[in-house]
Amino acid sequence: MPHTVNASATTTAITSETPDPSTVGQAVTFFFTVAANAPGSGTPTGTVTVTDGTQSCSASVAVGSCSIAFNSAGTRTVTASYPGDGNYSASTSTGVGHTVSPATTTTSITGQSPDPSVFGQAIIVSYSVTSGSGTPTGTVTVGDGAETCTATVAAGSCSLTPSSAGSLKLTATYGGDGNFAGSTSASVGHTVNPAPTTTTITSEAPDPSTVGQAVGVLFSVASTAGTPTGTVTVSDGTDSCSGTVAAGSCSLTMSTAGVQTLTATYGGDANFAGSASTGVSHTVTQAGTTTTITGVVPEPSVVSQPITISFTVTSSGGTPTGNVTVTDGVVSCMATVADGSCSMIPLVAGPETLVATYGGDANFLASTSAPFAHTVNLTP
Repeated sequence: MPHTVNASATTTAITSETPDPSTVGQAVTFFFTVAANAPGSGTPTGTVTVTDGTQSCSASVAVGSCSIAFNSAGTRTVTASYPGDGNYSASTSTGVGHTVSPATTTTSITGQSPDPSVFGQAIIVSYSVTSGSGTPTGTVTVGDGAETCTATVAAGSCSLTPSSAGSLKLTATYGGDGNFAGSTSASVGHTVNPAPTTTTITSEAPDPSTVGQAVGVLFSVASTAGTPTGTVTVSDGTDSCSGTVAAGSCSLTMSTAGVQTLTATYGGDANFAGSASTGVSHTVTQAGTTTTITGVVPEPSVVSQPITISFTVTSSGGTPTGNVTVTDGVVSCMATVADGSCSMIPLVAGPETLVATYGGDANFLASTSAPFAHTVNLTP
């Protein structure tokens, strides 16, 4: 009499998974079993497939495990499916949750050009983002603590223009993506030197000038990297004046006559290097003077009596030096400007006219006083 023997029902189960959680690209081993349901008995054969619906692995029932390296982060449900064989029917396990975390990354700054740079100059910073689990995507931001630049991981570099000179520390930060965790590079030193400048005297007025006369000297300080700040000093080697770069001028009063060479020197600031202009010739002529007889003692005098004549020599350009000669046309006396007086003995009775003459010096012109009346009486 015929008798039908049905295939035994089975139960497929995922018994464990390791590691859990895992990271993107990390192999996860899933252990499974396939057992015959009562009243069936025996050991099923064939292949079991483990899947999350996108990726899968397969192994025989006898092996009991297989591995999947998930290529995306997130929580997924994993099932094991047994297709059956001639004696055992197919079955699918209940779903098992598994978490895949973003893979770790390493961000590195691989180069910078130029190094050193100068203030205002763009530097190209090269970087890399690597992972043992694949190729990260997304963006990298490079910063020096004040300025930043950003580009994609694939681009591999970005252009950063530091806003100050000095020793900087550069870092590159990868922001991560859905499957790769963010990371920050070790800091890398970079030197930004002050930008070069050009200092120029653009004009001087009046030219020529006289000793002691104020001369307005205009100057400029230029740089391709921006606008320098700080102070400029203009000098003829003896006298000087200073003004800010922004002011663009200062007033120089020169104390020595002759052809002078003026230079303007910019002292620099934190971001701009100092510089000196080429020399500019400027002519300083002698200053005018005024000589005056201020008094005679005694007044009147008598023949053969010494008289003392007081005088001054003044100038708007400073203090003249040298000698003054006083004469009545017959006799004379001489003294320095600093002495301020000299004595002589008139030889002729009657009214006479005294005149004081300053002989000048290197910086001051000669001058003669107005006549000064003096009476010489006969000796009693």
